[in-house]
Amino acid sequence: MLISGTVGLPLLPMRGLLALARTIQQQAEQELTSPAALRRRLEAVEREYGDESDPRAARRKAEEMENALGAIVKPAPVVSVSGTDSADDDGADAAGDR
Repeated sequence: MLISGTVGLPLLPMRGLLALARTIQQQAEQELTSPAALRRRLEAVEREYGDESDPRAARRKAEEMENALGAIVKPAPVVSVSGTDSADDDGADAAGDR
């Protein structure tokens, strides 16, 4: 116990930094996905442009909605599917010819 505590002591600042980073990430995700935060951002756009018919306001609102939806619905990871390797086919044919 004494040895593991002493060896792990230099890692404490790194562990604290990682815990802080996780907390900041959680807060940022909550701010992006919170309906109340989205409403505040949309209201800020309305205050900034005033008129709802302004195309810039519509574009900014659409961007805010896309950002919120992008934070909620994360794209699935892309998995590459590889076919059979031609070298394997040649090797199988050569072994079958023997």
